[in-house]
Amino acid sequence: MKLHRGVTYFALAVLLSVLVTWTGCARSDEIRREVDWVIGQGLRSSLSGGEPAPFPCADETRFSRRVRAGEELVAEIAPLGRDGRWVLSGCRRGESTGALQLAAWSGDSLLLEESLPLAGTEGWWHHEVDLSGYSGKPLRLVLRADFEGPRRLFLSDFRLQHRLAVPPVSPPERSPVLLISVDTLRHDRAARMASLERLAADGEVFAPHYAAASWTKPSHGALLTGRLAALGPTADPEGVLPAEVETLAERFRAAGYRTAGLVYDCTWLDPKFGFDRGFESYRTVRWRTAPLVREALDWITDHRGEPFFYFLHTFEPHSDHARLPYEGQGVTAATVEERFGVPGYGCRQATCAAGLLEGLERGRIAPLPEEPEILRFLYDAGVAATDEALGHLFDRLRELGLYDAMTIVVTSDHGELLFEHGELTHGKWWEEVVRVPLIIKWPASGERAGRVNEVPSSAIDLVPTLLAKTGLPGNDLDGVDLQTRRADRPVTTGVQWRTVRVENLKAIFPLDEPPRLYDLAADPGEANDLAPGRPEAVDKMRELLEKTRASAQPIPEAESERAPLSEEEKARLRALGYLGG
Repeated sequence: MKLHRGVTYFALAVLLSVLVTWTGCARSDEIRREVDWVIGQGLRSSLSGGEPAPFPCADETRFSRRVRAGEELVAEIAPLGRDGRWVLSGCRRGESTGALQLAAWSGDSLLLEESLPLAGTEGWWHHEVDLSGYSGKPLRLVLRADFEGPRRLFLSDFRLQHRLAVPPVSPPERSPVLLISVDTLRHDRAARMASLERLAADGEVFAPHYAAASWTKPSHGALLTGRLAALGPTADPEGVLPAEVETLAERFRAAGYRTAGLVYDCTWLDPKFGFDRGFESYRTVRWRTAPLVREALDWITDHRGEPFFYFLHTFEPHSDHARLPYEGQGVTAATVEERFGVPGYGCRQATCAAGLLEGLERGRIAPLPEEPEILRFLYDAGVAATDEALGHLFDRLRELGLYDAMTIVVTSDHGELLFEHGELTHGKWWEEVVRVPLIIKWPASGERAGRVNEVPSSAIDLVPTLLAKTGLPGNDLDGVDLQTRRADRPVTTGVQWRTVRVENLKAIFPLDEPPRLYDLAADPGEANDLAPGRPEAVDKMRELLEKTRASAQPIPEAESERAPLSEEEKARLRALGYLGG
């Protein structure tokens, strides 16, 4: 992945960074905090139940909480900081009239009240209440659902933004490490993200860079261990990461780092498969990227004076919705109709979302003429939502005074096919799937800032690179420090079928098909298979692949542990396009 940056854009990015840092935190002893009650931080209700869950409304899925007629939601904060704002958003359904009654109290004193009418068509709404005049006061924020009848109300935001005075904290002597895995992010789309463009200007881009596998579970198994031996067990849908394979979190924790992980609940990264090993806190939640970022920032803010390793996994570009295959905020079937002239897009032959993709992939559903363009548009909307949230994350790290001192890594577990090679989704060997972005913002980047390292590299190399940077041993790993990787070192991908790349030559060895060979310099789209005319080159590439796999550190002989999938998990995975019908 090459990020194209002109001198003018680079200068503007630097200026914007300075302005954001200067204006975003007027006083060095203040930090911005967000209390996000709707995702579980102490929201009290007069009714029981109402746990947040993914909810589709107006063809758009958001993490939301049902609010019933007559229900009262209460949240308390003491004291309120400067520049306070009460942020509310949700979805209304049904035709009955009514309103949301909002009130802010300090003790027995009513400070303000507002009424939000609920009349109108189904859809998402957003509202903010200015609380800046009540700094220093203890507050009780009250929302009352004042409506009757069939109306249904879902709340996706009930949070407070404000600035609090805190004792100044110096960044830790050892660089904190933030590892961000954006599930299903194609390398070419990452190059268009403004947040990553700015991060790359401060860091180093590794391109071409390859995932260790083409789907989430084994790819993360290798990414978080630096061991090829993790691929086999984690490629089993019910396989567990072997206890003998030490995770990056375990290594950092043993070295005195605080460790935490916040992971989108796609089932594959569930703690029962061993992915939580080494983390003091490891949470799986089904949230969009924006609330994931807010939760991560909350933890980082509380640990900003300590060395830490934080793993953040987001899912926005992946197909995982009620109607549309991919989805960004504000994008609905009506958006598709307006843009492409296709009404009611998302469901055909009683299948929707990821099921529609599976039907198209297997030929059960005939593609529309507009289908490729629609899917690329929807996928890009999910990428754009991720971009906005990551931009917020990096800006906040600058405000906290941590950004320069941190090692920040952004990568992906695999990409996605959007009708390239006539195929969809992932799980295949094509470059659109196995080639992924990798950007590392080093602490005090210096001469590495804005650098593009064009030596082909692998996700297996990330753990030894981070350990080398922090002075920790990693001699038992299969990868190498990215700073020492040579262009003639093979890069391998896959578990059952496998690929190997050396310099510009890539060979693919499928299970039940003849091998393929591509020259990626002359043929980046992998359209011209050279294997029939170059059998000697294919044999040499096979030998390199076998040699690389044979040299991997083995796992001591032990019975493979398995964690059975529940019926609910199987249904969830089928909805995501895994496990077949």
